[in-house]
Amino acid sequence: MCEELSKNSAQYSSEEKNTFATLALNKGYFKALGILLEKGATIEEEFCKYLKNNTRTLDVEKKNDLAKLCVKSGYSKAVNILLGQGFKLEPILCEYWSENSDKLGQKDKDTFAVFCIVHGYPEALRILLDCGADPNYAHKIELQNQKPLLFYAIEKQNVGCVQALIEKRANIETKYQGQSVWQWGVEHSALESIKIIIKLTQSKELQIKWLNTALEVAIDRDNPEVLQGLLEIRKQLNLEAEVDIDKFRSNCKIQAIPILAKAGVNFNVYDNDGFFPLINAVYAGHERIEAFIRAGADVNMQTRNSSPGKTALMLAAQLGDVESLQALIHAKANLILQDGAGNTALMVAINKKKSDSVKALVSAGAEINNYSEILKFVYQHLDITLLGLIIKRYVADLFNSKVIENQSVPPVLPAPSASEVSAKLCDSTNQSVPSLSHNQSHHIATPDNKNHNSNC
Repeated sequence: MCEELSKNSAQYSSEEKNTFATLALNKGYFKALGILLEKGATIEEEFCKYLKNNTRTLDVEKKNDLAKLCVKSGYSKAVNILLGQGFKLEPILCEYWSENSDKLGQKDKDTFAVFCIVHGYPEALRILLDCGADPNYAHKIELQNQKPLLFYAIEKQNVGCVQALIEKRANIETKYQGQSVWQWGVEHSALESIKIIIKLTQSKELQIKWLNTALEVAIDRDNPEVLQGLLEIRKQLNLEAEVDIDKFRSNCKIQAIPILAKAGVNFNVYDNDGFFPLINAVYAGHERIEAFIRAGADVNMQTRNSSPGKTALMLAAQLGDVESLQALIHAKANLILQDGAGNTALMVAINKKKSDSVKALVSAGAEINNYSEILKFVYQHLDITLLGLIIKRYVADLFNSKVIENQSVPPVLPAPSASEVSAKLCDSTNQSVPSLSHNQSHHIATPDNKNHNSNC
């Protein structure tokens, strides 16, 4: 039958060829079908119907025969059906393109290169590249939107295809939609692809350049997985001295902080303006502060600039950020450190009128050196909770005072009532609030020896 078809097919009309080809397909006469297809029969629709209904019942040999016929005839729809059923076309493509590369035009080679990348056929891609496919071909997927092969391969996480393209000198500096290869790789978490690009770069100078660029993108895009992998490459390629990661200490995201710390980044370093990462973190909130503390940041580090001596605790107090204050207090921040103007964190909170900060610091045991000032603050804010804290602290200070030990007074004085303190505060509208220092502790006003302001 095959011999007869070869001899007489020229006598058949197109319709007859198609009829015979359909018959051969349905009967499973694949050799005869191949002859008819070579002689011009076109039955892609029938091919698709047959594949949908029968491929699951065919043995591997017959599937291979059909796949070869699909590839040779350029039946892309039929090929997609095979792919959708999990059929691996790469061996067939490699065999066919190796034998028939001279029959492929440039457009065919470039288009098939996209096909190989999309479906993960690196060996078939290599054959096409060896046969002249352009490694920098950009496939038009939308109007004025052309995606380079390298971006396809990175997006598909196909490391073999990335390697094949790099070995054929694909342009690493090309861009797609305004993004570099590195940005695209980080966006798609294509760590292995990024690694292979850097490793295959012949020049050490370029390796340093690409690694620095990739690290910057990983930090900026907050991709800890890629960042970790890039730091491993840095170590493997012995580029730890050449690729400086200390520059990322201030602008890294929270997830990057422990990774950079493990890689040796020191977070207790001043920048050119006399600031340091922990104090800058106060503006970002307590979670970032806690991350720096876990990474070994010194909670008592002080600024070295035009406003010297300021700690992260002082800044948090100034901003009224109680969560940050508590994080720093929990980390044993020094409550009595003074800035260049002699202010402690508590004094800063009072001066900036941050009631919540004052309460947090007093509750944590911050030293109160001037009760007059803090009572004025209580009066201005009418904060009963803070008033209770101040009274409690005042009594405790009296009890522990060495002044009391040297005087013939009871060891514990009764705590002033709320009405007594209120009277003092009201009286301060007409005169200064008397200092409640330890040296004056035995002159505390009581209902028996103090006349209250009648206007209160």
